[in-house]
Amino acid sequence: MKALLLVYNCALRYRLPLIIATVSMIGLVGLQLIVPWSIRELLVALKEHRGNSATINLSILLLAVFVARLGFQFCNSYLSHVAGWGVVSDVRQRLYLHVQRLSLRFHEDQKTGALMSRVVNDSDMFERLISHAVPDTLVNVLRLAGVAIVLSIMNWKLMLLTLIPVPFIIWTMQLLAVKLRPAFRER
Repeated sequence: MKALLLVYNCALRYRLPLIIATVSMIGLVGLQLIVPWSIRELLVALKEHRGNSATINLSILLLAVFVARLGFQFCNSYLSHVAGWGVVSDVRQRLYLHVQRLSLRFHEDQKTGALMSRVVNDSDMFERLISHAVPDTLVNVLRLAGVAIVLSIMNWKLMLLTLIPVPFIIWTMQLLAVKLRPAFRER
């Protein structure tokens, strides 16, 4: 818990990049949900021979969505990594200062290489947490909710059929986590 509090305190310095990354993440998910609807409308327009203007408009919309997705994806990835590596830098500085304050007795008992390895490798985990784990989890939750909403608007029966496996997947993941947790403790 102390480590997460330390990461949170260090991440406060990088609020603006994290906020922009979160907004672009939400925009990215929203744009990803527009694509199935616009493809459906494009297929209906082609099937019903509505004319070239509807087809052209929907094609331009799809192109604009893909270009905007590139922009949102770049902002999300770049800014979350900026914040992640900034937090890693801050944590490493704090750890370095902490190690400097430790007694000589501590340093006599510890191997320098092992100590440096722990500082470098453990602080790298914070970057993965901020740049990958938290954003990926948020995107997946938003995507699941968005897909459920879009499917319920398009076809509620298909939505119910699609969401049937979700509780089983969650249950299986929980069982797997219980089985794997002892293996991680032994490391």
